[in-house]
Amino acid sequence: MKALFKKYYIYISYIFSSGISFILDLTLFSLFLWLIDDIIISSYLARAISSFINYLLNKYKVFKYEKNGKDNTFIAYFSLVIINITLSAILVDTISNFI
Repeated sequence: MKALFKKYYIYISYIFSSGISFILDLTLFSLFLWLIDDIIISSYLARAISSFINYLLNKYKVFKYEKNGKDNTFIAYFSLVIINITLSAILVDTISNFI
């Protein structure tokens, strides 16, 4: 069992960090929606925080990053996050208005 866990450590860790980020994202979205009552702003705030936590978990725990020079992963990751947040917020707002 130990050898199996060691072999699939990255996959298991990635699933675990994704699950934490998912739960955090939904919890924060609900909290911000309750406080602010704006789907777009709540989406951006919740996703920004959960994405930052996800980035740190993946970088340091899943992939065990060790600095060896210049690091552009933060910029690349959050460029994708901004696109993802925008699309997600628009879809949630559209579906909410439709329902």
